[in-house]
Amino acid sequence: MTSRLRCSFAGCLLSLAACGPATERDGASADAALVVLDSVRVVEADSLLFGRPIALASDKHGGVFVSDASDGRVLHIDARGVVDRSVSRSGGGPGEIRNAGGLAMLGDSLLAVLSAGRSRLEVFDARTGAHRWGRALSSPQVSIAPGRTGVLIGAVDLISGTAWQRVVDSVGSAARGGIVPSIYRRLPMLVPPVASLVLDEREETVVGMFEGTDTLYAWRPTGPIETMALIPKVRRGSSAERFDALVREPARAAELAFQWSVPMAISALTDSSTAIVFLDPVLGPKGFSGAHTLTVVDWRSRRTCVEQRVPVPSDPQPRMAFIGDTLLALVQHADSSTDMAHWLVRMSVRFCGGADGPD
Repeated sequence: MTSRLRCSFAGCLLSLAACGPATERDGASADAALVVLDSVRVVEADSLLFGRPIALASDKHGGVFVSDASDGRVLHIDARGVVDRSVSRSGGGPGEIRNAGGLAMLGDSLLAVLSAGRSRLEVFDARTGAHRWGRALSSPQVSIAPGRTGVLIGAVDLISGTAWQRVVDSVGSAARGGIVPSIYRRLPMLVPPVASLVLDEREETVVGMFEGTDTLYAWRPTGPIETMALIPKVRRGSSAERFDALVREPARAAELAFQWSVPMAISALTDSSTAIVFLDPVLGPKGFSGAHTLTVVDWRSRRTCVEQRVPVPSDPQPRMAFIGDTLLALVQHADSSTDMAHWLVRMSVRFCGGADGPD
C-alpha cells in the first residue's frame, strides 16, 4: 500500500520534500518521525458525499467516521474506503445534529458527536446508528475526546477557571477540570473566538494544548499541574504580542488574525511522550489552509524530540486524528480538476528515543 501511495497518490499529492525522511532543514533528525503505513482512496456514493469534513474517529474494524459540518451528518468509511452509511442527520430534534463538530469513540460500540450548532452532545450506536442519549452542554465547546470514563469536552470557562468537562451520561453533573491559561484570563475577549483546545487521556492523566500558547499541560490524578514550554523551530508558534495588538487594534484583525500555530490533534503516546499536530493557518477565499507540523515531546527529559512537517497537502485543508501512535489523515487530491478524490492516509509516529511503540 505504501508503494502505491508513493507512485500514484504521492506522485501528485505528496511530491513535497516533506514526503521523504525529515532533514535537518526541517528542524528534525535525519530519521523520519512519520512513516506512511497505507493509503486508501475513498469511494463516495451519490447520496453519501462529503461537503465540509471536520473531524475523524476510528472504529475497531478499521473504519473511520467523518463529521460533515455542511449538513450535520456523520458518514462512515469502511476498511475498503467505501462510504457505506450515515450515522446521523441534520435537524433540531432528538438525536439530530446541527453543525457537526468533534467525534469520539466511547469503547467499541458508541460514537459521541458534538452538535456545535445546538451546544449538545449526541451519542449513537456506532454499528446501527441508533440514537442512545444526548444532553445540553454549557460553556462554548471547542473539542471532544474519549476519556478514561465518558467524554472529555474542551470548554474554556472563565468563571469557573476550568478548561474541560467530563460527561458520562445524559443526566449526571459534568465534572470540571483543567485551568485557564493566563493569556485568556488577561484577554477574556479572546474566548471563545480563539480558545481552541485539544485533549487526550491516558490512564488517569489528561494532556491538553491550547491555541494561543506554546505551553503543553498535563493534569495528573495527584500532584500539581505539569507544564512544558514548547519552543517552535519549524512552526510559527504563538506570541502574546500578536494577541495584544489584535485586541488593541481591531481594525487590523484581517492582518493579525491567525498568525499563530493552532493545535489540531493530540495523543498521549506513552506515560512520558505526547504528540501534537499544529496547523499554521492561512485564510483564503475558500477557508483555511496551511502547513501542518508534528511535535513530539518527552516529559522526563523535558525536551522536544521531534518537530517536522506532516506530509499532507496544505490546501484543501486535511482533517487529522490520532489513534494511539497512528496519525490518520483525510486528504483531498486537488491537483487535477477531474480528480478530486479523498484519500485516507495512515502514518506511524516515532516515539521519543527512537522507540516504535508504547512503553
